[in-house]
Amino acid sequence: MSTSLRRRLGTWMDRLWYGARQTPAPPPTPARRVHWLAGLSPQQLLATHQHQFDGRQTTPNDCAVASMAMIIHQALWLAGYDDIRVPYPDLARAMDRAPLYGLGFYRLPFIGAVPPGRAAAALRCLGRAFVRHGHPRPWRVHLRGRLPIAQLVTHLHSGYPTLLYGAWHNGVPHAVVVAGYDPFVDRWYILDPAYPQPYDGRPHFAHWSTAFLESWWGRRYFAYQRYTAIWLTDIHRLQPVAEPEVAPHTVPLVPAA
Repeated sequence: MSTSLRRRLGTWMDRLWYGARQTPAPPPTPARRVHWLAGLSPQQLLATHQHQFDGRQTTPNDCAVASMAMIIHQALWLAGYDDIRVPYPDLARAMDRAPLYGLGFYRLPFIGAVPPGRAAAALRCLGRAFVRHGHPRPWRVHLRGRLPIAQLVTHLHSGYPTLLYGAWHNGVPHAVVVAGYDPFVDRWYILDPAYPQPYDGRPHFAHWSTAFLESWWGRRYFAYQRYTAIWLTDIHRLQPVAEPEVAPHTVPLVPAA
């Protein structure tokens, strides 16, 4: 077999078994610019960071619910509510009280993990809760696998808070939030709910290269596809409601029993 044929066959097998590797992020622009999530400053983005091992965790697997709290926090700030805080333990407890969805709860019992489908459903449920309390729908939720890496830059430019699902080299799944990208040094600014370890009490950006992001994000886990992401669009400012005691930050995920 010729070298050329072996190379083509190897490429085909790699795509069949491992999935085609994605192209690098867009090339640098002439003037240096860090692509932060549009509408929020780096300081505001950093302030949304929540650490899953800060002593408030409800289970050992709060990475997805912490990441969900971060993108909710970003969406509300984009809507003009910069005084709202979204503690992830409160969100976790609200999800645990939520009704059945599909074949199970929003969070898997005992282990606390939130697969992408459940996370997207919980975010939609929260949006409906705002509507029930007299507000417009605060956002539209999107869930997709095999998302091109270059589209993450589009999300940043468009102001779409974005959560990514991936897996470490040992197969352990994880969830993080994209905050920005610097094309000149190939650095992604990631809000990782497990970084740093041990937790030092301060918010941090994790710095990932495109190659590292591609490896982590493109590593398949049985519960979801490679390059899976959840993002929020059509973010609207909430309207005042008739009852002054009902504020946006007190709207529950589900109606009280």
